[in-house]
This record gives sequence, structure tokens and C-alpha cells, in this order.
Amino acid sequence: MQQYDPVSPGETNYHLWMMTARRKSERTDFTALLSVLIRKERTVIAEDTRVLERLQDGLGNHSRHFTHGDYEMHLVRQHLWYRAQLAGEVE
Repeated sequence: MQQYDPVSPGETNYHLWMMTARRKSERTDFTALLSVLIRKERTVIAEDTRVLERLQDGLGNHSRHFTHGDYEMHLVRQHLWYRAQLAGEVE
């Protein structure tokens, strides 16, 4: 799971959670798999971060108000919930 949390133009906090299947044997080693996945994720993160930071850099006092479409509201709520969990704002 990925979460981007823009701080300012040029700065984005990023959180990545990765999960694997439960080991059937203690000899099962996910190190190589996780290593490849993390390297690929870094490429995607770098691309996405550049796009998001350029978008944020273009926003200013005279920009139109940005809103998510109705279809994205569940994503916004999920983002706010995760951000609250990470910030320790859990009720």
C-alpha cells in the first residue's frame, strides 16, 4: 500500500507497506522477492513524486480551488484515516 502526503512543493512524505504470505516453512526466504519489489517501488515513487510535486508547485493563491470528484471521496477518507493513524490522532 502506498500513501503520499504532500508537505510543500518539493517535499512529499511517503509511506509504503508491503506484506507477504505466511511462511509455510522456516526455510522460506522472501528477501530476494522483497528486494526486487522495493527497488521497483522506488522507481514508481520517484515518478509519482515528481508529478505530484510539480502539480503542487503550480498551485497558488490565484489557482482554482481543487476538489476531488465524488468518485474519489472514499480515497480521501482513507487517506485522512491513515494520516491520523500515523500522527497518533486515533480516538
